[in-house]
Amino acid sequence: MVQGSDGKFYGASEDVGVYGGGSIWQLDAGLPPPLPKIGSILPTSGSVGQKVLLWGKNFLGATSVSFNGALASKFTVPSSQGVWAWVPEGATSGPITITTPNGSFTSSQSFIVE
Repeated sequence: MVQGSDGKFYGASEDVGVYGGGSIWQLDAGLPPPLPKIGSILPTSGSVGQKVLLWGKNFLGATSVSFNGALASKFTVPSSQGVWAWVPEGATSGPITITTPNGSFTSSQSFIVE
């Protein structure tokens, strides 16, 4: 079972149903959509143009990434757990913020711009 970015729970069961092929289900418990959370930043330092991995959860649909307030003009969201962002011009050392339709999260760890 896993909570989707819409706040609903999804799961799958094996060997059930008329033909024993299993089933897929959804449960809406009325919970709010989960907020994004950055767990780690790799590497922890770099220069403008450096590709940085944000590792965490609930990143699907990310709308922006900023390095201490400087918006990254280039980022990709290959999974709900990872985002690649490139350090933008004008970035200074400090936290990284990611924003999704469900809210924003600012890292407690600082990224050091060299």
